[in-house]
Amino acid sequence: MLDSSYLDGLEGNIRKTHPGETISEFSAELITQPVEGIRYSYKKSKNGTARYTFWYVTGWEHKVFLQAESLTPQEPKWLRQIAQSFRWIKMP
Repeated sequence: MLDSSYLDGLEGNIRKTHPGETISEFSAELITQPVEGIRYSYKKSKNGTARYTFWYVTGWEHKVFLQAESLTPQEPKWLRQIAQSFRWIKMP
């Protein structure tokens, strides 16, 4: 279920899945717009190169994950537009 319990372990899980990379500027929040679910982002660095990663997660039993990366800390506009197209997926 996408709730505060899910958020509690999210940052630790992200760090585990990126060994050898530095994860910083982690941010996660429950959202209702553009979809019901979670939006999170973080900066990952390796060998002096940094990339920003942005995620939207929606759904309940079957989740949809949308991800984009950028060289800048601004979320790509097209990612939010795609996430909005999934607004028909509702969490119970």
